Formats: sequence, structure tokens, C-alpha cells
Amino acid sequence: MGQIWFEAPGAIHSFAENASATEPAELLAIFVAEDDCGPLTIPVAD
Repeated sequence: MGQIWFEAPGAIHSFAENASATEPAELLAIFVAEDDCGPLTIPVAD
């Protein structure tokens, strides 16, 4: 039905792809962080 994964704090998620050629992907992301942890994204320079 679904899958889960874990990314460690500070990990950079640089690639994502839908595994199905016919069905749309759905994603639910839950961030567990301390207060005032700073930005949750890291800008990437072109």
C-alpha cells in the first residue's frame, strides 16, 4: 500500500522520482524539529 523512509537531520534530498508511469505520486512529509531550528530547506546554487 505504501512505503516509509527516514532521512537523518541535515540530509540533502536531491532526487525524487515517481515509481509509477501511470499513477500520480502522493507524498506526506512530517518534519520533527526543535523550536528555532532554522530553515528546513537549503537553497541550491545553479
